[in-house]
Amino acid sequence: MWRSWGRAGGRGCDPVYNRRIYAAQSHFDSHLYHDDFARTLDASRAKLFYVPVYLNQRFTWGAQLGDPMRRALHWLRHAHPHWNASGGRDHVWFVFGERQTCLVPPEVAKASIVIGHWGDLECVDAKKDIIVPTITPIQHDLPRYQQRLQPAMRKHLSDAERPRAGPLLLFAGGITSFGASQDNIRRSGNDTADKQQKWLDRVTRDRCSRPEVSCRNIYSMGVRQAVWRQRLWAEPDMRIVSAGIPDYLTAVPRARFCLHTEGNGWGARVVDYMAMGCLPLMVNDEMVFPYANVLDWATFSVHMRKREIPQIAERLRAIPEAAQRAMHRQQRNFSRGFVWWRPEGLAYEFTLAALGERILSLGL
Repeated sequence: MWRSWGRAGGRGCDPVYNRRIYAAQSHFDSHLYHDDFARTLDASRAKLFYVPVYLNQRFTWGAQLGDPMRRALHWLRHAHPHWNASGGRDHVWFVFGERQTCLVPPEVAKASIVIGHWGDLECVDAKKDIIVPTITPIQHDLPRYQQRLQPAMRKHLSDAERPRAGPLLLFAGGITSFGASQDNIRRSGNDTADKQQKWLDRVTRDRCSRPEVSCRNIYSMGVRQAVWRQRLWAEPDMRIVSAGIPDYLTAVPRARFCLHTEGNGWGARVVDYMAMGCLPLMVNDEMVFPYANVLDWATFSVHMRKREIPQIAERLRAIPEAAQRAMHRQQRNFSRGFVWWRPEGLAYEFTLAALGERILSLGL
């Protein structure tokens, strides 16, 4: 049973069963508890102390982490000597909800290593915290993973220098709201002209769709709106769709680049892109990417700011084929780190690597 903290709090069923997109900590914990190499129960041998607080946070906005985490911290300070000995610098907390790194109480956020999915620099410390990939809808549970993401991922990992015959840039998802991504599928695989014009009229009236305007507290921070306003959907070598598409599992591996932005909270598509072999175009500002302290993202992705959205087409078209192939080779080295499910997934091992780097860089 779980308790949901916040004004809409209540009681119900296991959140990993109902909303498996929040299940990364379940994977991490289950691996750690069976890992006799990395885990010790002898405190004198430990470099880090993991605090397994499992909080259900199903709210993108307005969840409350403060009270339960402060209660856990109070217990740590009185039941064990380790927190007081280090001031919490060697303690690790996992926060798995959307945008929830922004709600960690300062007593924890300023002292400890926080593992989470939301890498907003207003909320995390790039010098100590760790961002890890979440779980996407096409791999919510093991059967779905085996039916959907696993075959596409295995094909990507086994293919060598295969040519990309798809669009230069692919994106399929909600433009102004979450519902379009999950609840609607464009059966034809594309928007009608009427639908394209409808969204264009809507975003043109929205000040936050202007590339030069920073809007960090709305859906996608205005990035998807700005992309649509730029009319990239009208470019003949790009495929930008305002909802889900039926051929997602084959379209992603065929595309050269795939657009990643946030949505209501952390965006999840980069996980699919990495697993299926589409080079990520990361368009955002002031965000820490997954495993940023151990991976060189510039070797397998393109990062652009919101204000640079008008330059997307020119920038991508200028990347030579040879450079794209080199990026794909690097991407294959890291694809498995973005998936938690075994046997392909190595997200647990990549998270340990990130923690190991923190032990060194923080002098622990």
